[in-house]
Amino acid sequence: MSAIKGRISKKEVKVKQISLANFIKNTLPKNKKVDLLKMDIEGYEDIAIDDLYSKKTLKNINEMIIEYHLNIEGTQPKLGAFLYMFEKSDYRYTITMDPFPIFKSNTFQDVVLHLKKQRK
Repeated sequence: MSAIKGRISKKEVKVKQISLANFIKNTLPKNKKVDLLKMDIEGYEDIAIDDLYSKKTLKNINEMIIEYHLNIEGTQPKLGAFLYMFEKSDYRYTITMDPFPIFKSNTFQDVVLHLKKQRK
């Protein structure tokens, strides 16, 4: 369910992992791009996208659908910095979220982002 301790009560399970940036960099043929990336990684979106951005691999993805987890207990909000990486990388985006509870602050929310790279 999550890699963030405290979000699950079951026994910890360790799994091998590779960064998405390295996977794209090492497996994608030259001059090819990922058409569509769907991401739902339970609170680790910031880390994955920051890695793609810093390794200049974000440019190799044409379109993304990301379920962004906002206001996870014990974490700081980073949606602005998250969106900034896409804005600097020439993506346009739409944001969809459940508007309720509208008057509660710091409430966990799933935000769905649809991002599309602008053609130059």
